[in-house]
Amino acid sequence: MSWATAGGCSKSAIIQCKHRSQSDKSVSEESCEEVLNAKSKYTELKNPRLYVVSNSSKPTQGCKNIASQNDIKLIFRDKLLNLGNIISAELN
Repeated sequence: MSWATAGGCSKSAIIQCKHRSQSDKSVSEESCEEVLNAKSKYTELKNPRLYVVSNSSKPTQGCKNIASQNDIKLIFRDKLLNLGNIISAELN
């Protein structure tokens, strides 16, 4: 679990990374719950963007539901090469 502030600006992100030994193994809702727990822990961050990032190719339906309800961005295998650009664009 980590947090970052982009280039001295007031925007921040909390990123939960999940590695799967096989890309067809799903990422569960637990990953979203972990990033939400981190948000409550890092109270000094004002309205951080929340991300779950994985080399998996898919989330479970529960993961999608929690992400949708809590404005958590899911970034999976097909977008990993653009991860830096995706997060940077959203924080600027």
